[in-house]
Amino acid sequence: MKRLTHIIIGILICTSLQLAYSQNNNASQKMVLKTRAYQDSIVLRWVPKDLKAWHDINENGITVLRTNMATDKKEILTLRPLLPYTLSTWKTKTDTTNIFVATAAQCLLGKTKVTSTIADSHFSMRLLASKEQNNTLAFAAYSADFSTQAADGLAFRFVDTSVKSNNSYNYELQVAGKTVSNKAFQRSKDIWKPNKVSNVRIETKEGAIHIYWSKARNNSLFSGYYIERATEGKNFNRVSSSIIKATSQATYTQQQSYADIDVKVGVTYSYRIIGVTSFGDYGLYSEIVSATPKPKMMIATIDNLKVAASNDTTFLLSWKEPELQEHTKGYHITRNDTKEGRYERVSTSILPVGTTSFTDTPPNTQRAYFYKVISEGKDGKLLESSSSAGMLTDGKAPARPKGLTGTIDSLGVVAISWEFGEEKDLKGYRVYRTDDPQQEFRQLTKTPVPGNYYSDTLALASLKENVYYKIAAFDYNYNPSEHSELLVLKRPDFVKPIAPKIVKVSKENGAIQIRWKESPSKDVVTYRLYRKTYGQKDEEVIAEISSNTSSYTDDNTTSNTTYLYKLKAIDQNKNESIFGNVVSYNNTSQTLETPLLGGRFNKKTKCFDLNWSSSGNSAIKTLIFRNDGNGFTLYQTINTGNTNFSDTSFFETKKGYQYRIQWADSFGNESPISNIISITFK
Repeated sequence: MKRLTHIIIGILICTSLQLAYSQNNNASQKMVLKTRAYQDSIVLRWVPKDLKAWHDINENGITVLRTNMATDKKEILTLRPLLPYTLSTWKTKTDTTNIFVATAAQCLLGKTKVTSTIADSHFSMRLLASKEQNNTLAFAAYSADFSTQAADGLAFRFVDTSVKSNNSYNYELQVAGKTVSNKAFQRSKDIWKPNKVSNVRIETKEGAIHIYWSKARNNSLFSGYYIERATEGKNFNRVSSSIIKATSQATYTQQQSYADIDVKVGVTYSYRIIGVTSFGDYGLYSEIVSATPKPKMMIATIDNLKVAASNDTTFLLSWKEPELQEHTKGYHITRNDTKEGRYERVSTSILPVGTTSFTDTPPNTQRAYFYKVISEGKDGKLLESSSSAGMLTDGKAPARPKGLTGTIDSLGVVAISWEFGEEKDLKGYRVYRTDDPQQEFRQLTKTPVPGNYYSDTLALASLKENVYYKIAAFDYNYNPSEHSELLVLKRPDFVKPIAPKIVKVSKENGAIQIRWKESPSKDVVTYRLYRKTYGQKDEEVIAEISSNTSSYTDDNTTSNTTYLYKLKAIDQNKNESIFGNVVSYNNTSQTLETPLLGGRFNKKTKCFDLNWSSSGNSAIKTLIFRNDGNGFTLYQTINTGNTNFSDTSFFETKKGYQYRIQWADSFGNESPISNIISITFK
């Protein structure tokens, strides 16, 4: 019901005063003005374009001005501004039992449900208040269209009785001294003549009589219509006390219409239409149209259609003989190659009532077909059955697809294509994809693709370098071909490689040596080494190093300076890793001597005792390396200024062990490695 109300209000606003003088769009004109000449006067009708314009009329009144086109003399026709009626004036000057008069008075003087206090309380209340006011204006304008008393009471109308014959005038409206309307030109000799509603036609439908008349020919002349009906040609009376509003041509139909459902079968009804203009004038009656409702004719419906292959080339259609064949003329057979869409007739003539089968040889024997049976009534009406499908036997599969090719763009959009097969019963192709050809392929197409092109979209954030496609052809019996050859496409690489890790920075032969653990990413091609000093804002690139190298010698350094080093990995698609760890190194000018190592087997303590020369610096660490026959490895680190060490962790072997040492300071400087000593159990 609410939706219907909104539709009615929209129609009222759009169609008042003949579509508001064809939707005048001049923003400065707050009123739409129209005129009409009669034998002794010219009548002015206007309608405000919005709520503010209406409020201006109600508060300030309307002043009517006229310009005589012969003398160019402009004069004011209203001694004082026209104001809407007060309640007492409505009662004394109008017929308040008239629906249009009562509606206009209510719109003007009635109380609003959403008061200003309520409207100010919440935004939604303001919306409701605005909607209520718009609805009120719509009904007021609607009432003025069909009642001169309503138009006068709203101050939407003025009658100029001081016109002279054969004179021409321009009229305009003012509110508070400002022009608010268009200028309306009117010749006094162009006296309005009533028109009749034209292009009226009538139809009988089940349980009702429908009357139609053209919008294009009539709605420019009339704002509404009354329909009158006579039974068996006697006594025309209105079918409804409510007027039928002229609706906009922008709606979905180009016809005004009315359905009379209060009719009886076998009775003849005659109708005529009279139009009402926005000035409240009645036109002339239309031509009379008549119709006699007839009893509903029930025709047979086929609801059990079966389609079966009688051989390799022919379908046999069969159905049970239906009931209600008294009003049935016969049947038509229709066929289509899809369930939906337009069906073509395959029976050359109408099949007589009592027919329960039909044989059809389709043009292509290697596909499925859909059939319907259409019942035709004696009154010409048609009624379709539901569709039923049939498929002829076909065990031959299509040929293996060829020429599969494709591309991937930078957004991951894949376009693949292939050569189209030559089979007449080829239905289409299914497309399959996988990231690993040793794993199961995923079917991308729910139904076979009818063409030779397919578009796919990939997720770019994947560690899989390639993506694999294959296709298979299917006929209408869904016999599959062999799969095509694999199509291998390389994914766009936007995955950053894993950063390398610097594991050691030391000074060797007067230069700083940086060593790192390589990135595990397989597609790395370059390492980029950055360096800066403490206090330096931005690091600088000092080297681009091949991925098969894991060290770099920095010989462009300054003594007594601390350097910070960090690395990035760059892959073959120029994706850069994040920075790896940052390692600092103090490039001190201090040099460490080569330590001298000595040692023996202590028979008393059963230990290998090592001793070495003093470095002269208690902050220097001593690194002890031991060889048990498998090469030297770091064995112990002595963090004090000690010059001896006893090794108690060993296995008794004939060969014994070999030892050597090295000094290292806190800045990463290392001495040359010491001499090698061998100690056995003797």
